[in-house]
Amino acid sequence: MKRFAILLFTVISIAVMANPATVKLEYNFENNPFQAFQMSTKTQTEFTMFGMDQKTGSELILNINREAQKTNRTGIYKVKNTVDSGKIIIQGKESKYGGEGSFTEVMMDRTGKILENITEGKEITELQVNFPDKAVKIGDVWGTKARFDISDIAQDQKNLEVAITFIFKGYETYRGTKCAVIESRFETNRVNDRYLKLEIKGNGKIYFAYEEGKMLSNFSKLKIDLDLKSDDNKDRRLATVFALSVDMLTQLTSM
Repeated sequence: MKRFAILLFTVISIAVMANPATVKLEYNFENNPFQAFQMSTKTQTEFTMFGMDQKTGSELILNINREAQKTNRTGIYKVKNTVDSGKIIIQGKESKYGGEGSFTEVMMDRTGKILENITEGKEITELQVNFPDKAVKIGDVWGTKARFDISDIAQDQKNLEVAITFIFKGYETYRGTKCAVIESRFETNRVNDRYLKLEIKGNGKIYFAYEEGKMLSNFSKLKIDLDLKSDDNKDRRLATVFALSVDMLTQLTSM
């Protein structure tokens, strides 16, 4: 019994020592100036337009490289994300992605906070995860909110607010590397306008190699439901002119 107690204590001690109580999540661009990713986005769409129903399925696969350069400001980096190649598969038919060679450049700090957009282009939000500027412990929560003006399509509501929340869930070994696991949640304030109903919800899981300071993977699921109505008809009754339901699964993986 005593031997079992000692063994149990040893196992618990090793488990506790293996994972830090707090950890500073930040990108180490100096040791990882180059990183390659592949991003796959699978989409299932159902939509109705003027009484006609249609379902489609598609997949977008992009090969992306990220290059970070030091600047003359301590802890600030110039980061360039380039789409090297890509393809689109729609209903089983494959075609070349038209945005090959496109890129974005930003000024970013170690936490992933974007300080300046240098160029405009396809923003790969899965790469732009930002962390708190202090050490975090399991259970800590942080996030951001963004507002979009929808007054041109909604009668009674001007802003659509999108909230992105991150929760530090703990530690896991992913592809042989010790990672901090972060859960992501995002949703909008539900729009229930006379002519528009819109709801966006999603969640995801991020694996961040905290000792190496780099993103290994970012998985996310997104659900979009939209219903657009009009009373521009003979009876002046509200009728759906366009309805959309989208299920989107995105997997960003370090190569």
